[in-house]
Amino acid sequence: MASTNGVPPHGASSSSAAAAASSSTSSAVSRFLDEVLLASSTSEGPVHAWDLKTGMQLRAYKHTACGRGGLTLVGDDYLVAAHVAKCALDVWTLDRESSTHRFFVGEAIGVVAASPCGALFAAGGVDGGVFLWETSTGRLLRSWPAHFKAVSAIAFACDGGVLVTGGEDTVVTTWSVSAALDPARGADEAPASTHSWAEHALPVTGLAIARGAGSGAASLVVSCSADRTCRVWTLGGGHLLRTMRLPCALTSVAIDRCEATVYAGGADGRIFEIPLHASAAIAESLGADDASGGGAAAVLEGHGRAVTSLGAFSSHSSPYDRVGVVNAVP
Repeated sequence: MASTNGVPPHGASSSSAAAAASSSTSSAVSRFLDEVLLASSTSEGPVHAWDLKTGMQLRAYKHTACGRGGLTLVGDDYLVAAHVAKCALDVWTLDRESSTHRFFVGEAIGVVAASPCGALFAAGGVDGGVFLWETSTGRLLRSWPAHFKAVSAIAFACDGGVLVTGGEDTVVTTWSVSAALDPARGADEAPASTHSWAEHALPVTGLAIARGAGSGAASLVVSCSADRTCRVWTLGGGHLLRTMRLPCALTSVAIDRCEATVYAGGADGRIFEIPLHASAAIAESLGADDASGGGAAAVLEGHGRAVTSLGAFSSHSSPYDRVGVVNAVP
């Protein structure tokens, strides 16, 4: 269903001089990643890299068009985007503005994600398929039908052992990566899901996974939906812990580094700040009756249209988390 041509393999330096140059480049890339915001749009054009401190544009990776969830960083080496107008993924190395590779896939791709270590990256198709590649070779390892409608969100757990997908069929599903890659499994045999949560009433629009304490099984999964709710699940046991109702359809979600606050982006441009570990009394107050914010601890305003992407991050200069927002509209 996809070309096996892909991301070029990582190679070792053949001399100490080459190793030093590689180390210097790696260090520069690390500093680059610490200080930039990457933004894309559904309109044909470049992926822009912006300096967080100065607001200056640093690079423009040409040319693609990807929608919500269609852009991901793969390790410290590559940038991958799902081209919405073509059944393809565009790939760049961070030090080059022109794409180095293009994958052609058997169905149009909407969302992409990479494992935390960068060894794997995955994509969700508009027909419900999930695709899993090996980064070092660009080889397609497995594809399978995951949802009845388009895959609208995708994310790896913190240890890379679980892949979580959300669909326009309203379902959130978790998959064991090791089971999906089991060589004993037939090429056309789909892996069994670990958990399947169907509590949302409308399409799932975003996923965020908290790191948790210890293994990925201890992580929390937060999903948001056009049904105006965020739902919090345990990745290990598959239990629904909390439902947070807000006054508008939700389009994106993020968790802060301390795993104390959920940020939910709304279709009306507002961002809702919600305490994740609120008491039961506070949780009950998070109803949709209050049009100003549904009981959220704070409401951030400034966008006139849907917040299509957001993330909580911290910098070396500050121990506190900040919220980065990308408002990419056609």
